[in-house]
Amino acid sequence: MKKNDGKYLEQLVEIIERSIDSDATIERDVQMPILNSKGGYKTQCDIVITKGKAPRLTKTIIEVQDRNSKVKPNDFRGWTQKLDEVGAQHLICVSKQEFPESIKEKASNSGNKISLINLKNLDVDKIPLSFFDYNFTYNTFELKQWSLIKIDNLSNSNTFNLRSLFFNRKISANDKVFSYDKKTFFNINELTSISIEGKSIFNKKINSVFSSYHDENRQLYLFFSNSFIKINCEINFSYFLSSESIPTSLMSYEQDEFGVLAWVIKALYQKGENFIEMSMPVTKKGDKYILKKMHLRYTNNQSFSFGMKVIKG
Repeated sequence: MKKNDGKYLEQLVEIIERSIDSDATIERDVQMPILNSKGGYKTQCDIVITKGKAPRLTKTIIEVQDRNSKVKPNDFRGWTQKLDEVGAQHLICVSKQEFPESIKEKASNSGNKISLINLKNLDVDKIPLSFFDYNFTYNTFELKQWSLIKIDNLSNSNTFNLRSLFFNRKISANDKVFSYDKKTFFNINELTSISIEGKSIFNKKINSVFSSYHDENRQLYLFFSNSFIKINCEINFSYFLSSESIPTSLMSYEQDEFGVLAWVIKALYQKGENFIEMSMPVTKKGDKYILKKMHLRYTNNQSFSFGMKVIKG
């Protein structure tokens, strides 16, 4: 996912809400019809939560503001007007900044119709004492060299000279031409990277072999000239695996009178213009912490993986 600051906070709020209520239907960037509009007009809602079934169906709209300034009264009035226009039962306003007292007062006087949520970074002294300790690592795979040892064409109706495609470099390490399911495609970088999953030898050049011959659970295909060619192959390759610790921070998702509904673990790795950012919502049930979904955005073309280790908890 490429960096898109305008929608990032909405995406983060969406996965937080999914982790809080897995039974609800949650949609982002929804065009909702305006009630009693003679022209059939619609209005955009950042997030819509649908809960229950008719005749007890309820809708909650969430409006998210990603600014360095507080929500202005006019913005809040626009959100409450939208709530009435679409006929939703609840409005949740999310901001990284504290809400003005005048808005807090109006939300408080609405009963449970309007809720205010702050998504903010936690100071060390505000992290719950019972929160588990963790660390993250950023693991990169760099393919140094590769060569085709053997390739068998299992599609009898196909007459392509497969070895020549590689020897003549008509297929490079970056071409996404391999697939197991004819839907998801891999290049040689990714194919060889997958084959060394679980290896823990870092910062050393290693020789290895990728082979599809003994994979009884999956059939490998080569997509070339608009057709899928059933193949088995062996690739000799050398690679470099590295691992770095990633600094992390913790955010809280706090709703006015109810306190913290969820936390968000954030890990950020940046090198030059490339960056990788991971956000993982955490909810609590009893004395257990629950991690369900992860939101990832990056501008890095290397093969990489995240590693997480729970130290205690």
